[in-house]
Amino acid sequence: MATPRPVIERLEIRGFRSIRSQSIDLTRLNVMIGANGAGKSNLISYFAFLRATLNGNMESYIGRHGGPNSVLYLGAKFTRELASRITMNTPVGRGTFFQRLGFRAPDSLYFDPNHAGRSNGTDRSDEMTINGYASIIKDPSIGEGHPGLLIHTSLMDRLGIYHFHDTSLTSPLRTECYVEDNLQLRADGGNLAAMLYLYAKNHQMIFDRIGRTISKIVPQFDRFELEPQRLNPNNILLNWRQKGSDYLFGPHQLSDGSLRAMALVTLLLQPMNSLPDIIALDEPELGLHPHAIELIAGLIRAASETSQMIVAVQSQSFLDHFDPSEVLVVETSSDGTQFKRLEPEKLELWLEDYSLADLWQRNVIGGGPIP
Repeated sequence: MATPRPVIERLEIRGFRSIRSQSIDLTRLNVMIGANGAGKSNLISYFAFLRATLNGNMESYIGRHGGPNSVLYLGAKFTRELASRITMNTPVGRGTFFQRLGFRAPDSLYFDPNHAGRSNGTDRSDEMTINGYASIIKDPSIGEGHPGLLIHTSLMDRLGIYHFHDTSLTSPLRTECYVEDNLQLRADGGNLAAMLYLYAKNHQMIFDRIGRTISKIVPQFDRFELEPQRLNPNNILLNWRQKGSDYLFGPHQLSDGSLRAMALVTLLLQPMNSLPDIIALDEPELGLHPHAIELIAGLIRAASETSQMIVAVQSQSFLDHFDPSEVLVVETSSDGTQFKRLEPEKLELWLEDYSLADLWQRNVIGGGPIP
């Protein structure tokens, strides 16, 4: 049996984009629904921001996204501090990650040294400081070891954030990539060909399963033809064969939905030891046929046995493949974005006659454009 992965039990965020102050209890599988602009993608973006800060790229991230006024809730004039508190359960015990960032004029954020709000005279023997930019405090009631390193690694190196939206002719999914870029599938799927080539060479069973699954979504797909380019052996392209044809097709000859499906299937069926501890996935149903949505939903559920899944969706048909207890309704109010987990016992009578998607469409569970 595989060693359990660290899991986020509670996520508390204050002052990030549309999130003024929220405490969110998370399970292994979390499906977010809500109207456009409610703040689902902002939670996904928070994980990208967190990883950037842990990798020392905070200033670069903030610069690319419009500066502190675009990151702080309603801008720096209204919000002077961005803080987070993440409680995680690991194989060696539970711990809580703290981070506090303050606004510094004219246009930057800085790390507040009092991450956990402790004074200098407080006993800090149970606290692990991470390079001066965050701290992790061990919960003394659970586990004998200190979970700090596991939590740090999960949030920095084993956190996968994926958004396969760009399928334009110049998107990374359709263009060549470096054949050795195969440590982890990139957020935009830009190294998909390199990852599949690695699996073909070192994980044949995984590679074959990916191909069979894709053929259930893309009926004309027969197999991948993956080899480094003869004229440029450092690069590789996502070439493939169609059933009943000897013609070699390239990624430019795939529909948008087919290309996204290939990236999603590869992400969710990769070798278990390669799966990130935490996967944040934005709108996986985009451009997919209802049959493909059903298949992808099943793969997401299967992957949640290994990785914690946080998924933002817009599709009603996608929602029907999950249980109410796995759904987070995201709505916006005068106090910013709100996250509410559905309570199955309150929906029992409704679900005797309606599906979960029906209840969403009728705005019974919230998350619709009409308050």
